[in-house]
Amino acid sequence: MHPKFVVRREALLSLGLLIFCAACAPSVTIRRLAPAPYNLGPVKKLVLAAANGPSERETGLVRVRFIEQIDDQGFFDIEDAVPAREDLFDFFDRLFSKDSSSRANDAAEFRRAHPADVYVRLHVTEVKSWRRTDAKTHKDKDGKETKKVTYWAEANCGFQVTLIDGRDGTRFARFSVERQASSPIYDQWSDDLLHDAQTGAVNAAVNEALKQFTPQRISENLTLDEKAPRASEGIDLIKSDKLREARHLWEQAAKETPDSAGLAYNLGCVCEALGDTKAAGKWYGDATRLDPASERNRRAAEDLQRRLADAERLRRRD
Repeated sequence: MHPKFVVRREALLSLGLLIFCAACAPSVTIRRLAPAPYNLGPVKKLVLAAANGPSERETGLVRVRFIEQIDDQGFFDIEDAVPAREDLFDFFDRLFSKDSSSRANDAAEFRRAHPADVYVRLHVTEVKSWRRTDAKTHKDKDGKETKKVTYWAEANCGFQVTLIDGRDGTRFARFSVERQASSPIYDQWSDDLLHDAQTGAVNAAVNEALKQFTPQRISENLTLDEKAPRASEGIDLIKSDKLREARHLWEQAAKETPDSAGLAYNLGCVCEALGDTKAAGKWYGDATRLDPASERNRRAAEDLQRRLADAERLRRRD
């Protein structure tokens, strides 16, 4: 083998080993919520006040999945209060009208009957599916040609979401989503493929829409310092889900070796995993003070501040 390729192969093997070792490095996991792009903060109650589209069927497909997915996620309570018949005027836009007309009175009555932190409107623009085929010619070992036809369906779903503040009618957000999906491929056609593709497109579009205003559950791994004093003992406890015991062990070790930046860093990680962010901030600060040249220690302190800022945003409306 040419020497150049030997060197390249060894370099790739070394890189793979580094990645493998990093993946296997001991760590603690932080599970938290991150604000969505349109952050609703402490909002709990949503009311779907309007839903329309090209047809009742298309609107219904999105409407039902939208409600179901919000219920499944468990972040918000949602009530489907869409009127049985769409009014001649745009009810949703007049939901907070301040004029003295009968329509304004109707809107005020609706708000009293269906109080909400946020009112929601769905405007469906498209839900459609279509048939696809593909024919390919193959030759067997004797040279005989055979034609194989495969079938599948594709679908598209698009809609607009509007969110308004239930206190004063201020608009939080208005955005549109559009997603496509395909059914599995078969060698025979079935109308069920149209349904499969359409369901996939609706689900994908609804999931994308909810990401825009629903907090996201995030897990982050904080890699521990294996060279810190009494690290292996604490890591063994953490592997057994005994984080409090590991914290106590390392706090005692910190009294014996108060100048260890690695130990302070590990304590910051385990305290943050336990939800004690005040103590985590103190230990990350000590780690940075003891080893100011460490990028890891500085980044840990900055990441904690970022996560605390996210938590603060979830306590208020943007």
